[in-house]
Amino acid sequence: MGIEDNFVPEQDKAINPEIASLVEALFSADGTTQKTVLDARQVIVLARAQAFAELYKIPELTTLCDYLMQLKISEKGRGRKDLVQALQSRKPEVDENTVELQRQRRRILG
Repeated sequence: MGIEDNFVPEQDKAINPEIASLVEALFSADGTTQKTVLDARQVIVLARAQAFAELYKIPELTTLCDYLMQLKISEKGRGRKDLVQALQSRKPEVDENTVELQRQRRRILG
């Protein structure tokens, strides 16, 4: 058993598909350009670099641009903050469902 086994939680528990899809949407490489927050100068530099990479067929430069955009999403924990906000925005709905379930239990149990 490796030392990392002491820190990595068990993965055999059921995963909430709604939360899994939310995490996937926020942190996947798909749509990176729409999720990345760049200033005007960064947009111009990355656009030029991508155009150069495409024109001269330099896949390494394209990969570098992708990494830079992905890392920009995580800058100062922004990706985690987005995840927390998304989870908090769905919390009232969960709370309302929980309250309704508790009411029904009380009615049934007397």
